[in-house]
Amino acid sequence: RNFNACSVITLKSKTGLSDHCLPLNADMNGFMEKNLEIGDFVSGDFGYKIKKSPTGIKAVLNRNGTLLQSEKNCPLNMEKLIGLEKDHASVSFVYQFSNQSLTPYAFRFAVECAIVMPGIKLGMARVTHEKKIYSLQDKNAFSMTGITDWTLDDAGYGVRMIFNMRKPVDLWCFPAPAQYGCTADSGAVTLVINTNVEIEGGKSWTLMGDLVFRKLRIKRDIADEI
Repeated sequence: RNFNACSVITLKSKTGLSDHCLPLNADMNGFMEKNLEIGDFVSGDFGYKIKKSPTGIKAVLNRNGTLLQSEKNCPLNMEKLIGLEKDHASVSFVYQFSNQSLTPYAFRFAVECAIVMPGIKLGMARVTHEKKIYSLQDKNAFSMTGITDWTLDDAGYGVRMIFNMRKPVDLWCFPAPAQYGCTADSGAVTLVINTNVEIEGGKSWTLMGDLVFRKLRIKRDIADEI
């Protein structure tokens, strides 16, 4: 595919987000190199409903899946809500897991998203968290732990993406792999938001966050938020 804008590559779910259930000890290198799945959500179909309101639109996706725990496939429900606000350039999301058994579950949950950014090839794309700045032109993988907010800037296209999470998560970042239709010079990056999950029997666990878009003004190769 040819992308002439900052675009989200559609993966295997209906939202362009790929949902992974991984072992607790999963790390970025292992995720990049091999299949660590212990759930069936990344390849499974979700039922969905669209809800409209005066303030925006919401998509509610649901799947009764399974999770491998102690070498047994156990029932696990995932519901994800994706909301688009009418008058704001923002996307909200809520993930909720419900443990339908009496057995406690423990695993690492990861949301994967590949994004095409024209600024990567121009050396004008970066990830920023507090005072740390990571250039995406370097094509190096990097990770951050225990963070709740970060920004993704593409000064080549003039857009800033501000990520906000309600609880601390880890972030893995690496060039998008070939199976997403990306080549080494396509200017695509993979973000993996992940965290450990522990759910007692009959209980639920929730992850919430939002993504806000801002325009950037380019001045002497420095991107300033408008």
